[in-house]
Amino acid sequence: MKTKLTRKLVIKMLGIIFKSGKRNTQGALVLKRATGMWLVTLIGFLLTATVFILGNDPSTMSAEQIVFVQQFMGGGMAFFGLLSLALIVSKTVVTGESVTTHRLFIRKTVRFDEVQQVSYVKPFSGCVVLQSARGKVLIPMDTHGFAEFYEQLKKEQPQLQLDVVEHELNNRVNTLQSMGHTVQW
Repeated sequence: MKTKLTRKLVIKMLGIIFKSGKRNTQGALVLKRATGMWLVTLIGFLLTATVFILGNDPSTMSAEQIVFVQQFMGGGMAFFGLLSLALIVSKTVVTGESVTTHRLFIRKTVRFDEVQQVSYVKPFSGCVVLQSARGKVLIPMDTHGFAEFYEQLKKEQPQLQLDVVEHELNNRVNTLQSMGHTVQW
């Protein structure tokens, strides 16, 4: 039972990048993280909020212990609350000319014709970094339609070295196929 659930979760999380992306009203590709990503952090926020509200029993704890628990749970609430909010509002919009990342309070755009280098970083389930003279944008791999974005990037900038990204995509394909899941890519 436990291995079946783990297997399903891995297939769901790795397979999301090969699903087709959503389009906005202008026809641009919108890359958003899976609902499960922010749902887990929201549950963490609700659990810490519940413990914060209900977990302070003055009859069994000293005043110092109550203050410690309140500070710890308050910090957990702030962490999970901000993380949930950041995951809910974050998205990447890919048009024919550019890539724009929308984060909590930051919006960055890089035009395809300005991209000088593409690299890959591992944190947060992997991100592709598009570097230009004006700056860089990070595009998370665990988003609906990432493979579609990759194909568009390859088409727009065929001279870029995309070996690292392709290697990571192939690793995910191999992992999914080893679990008996077919990948349409």
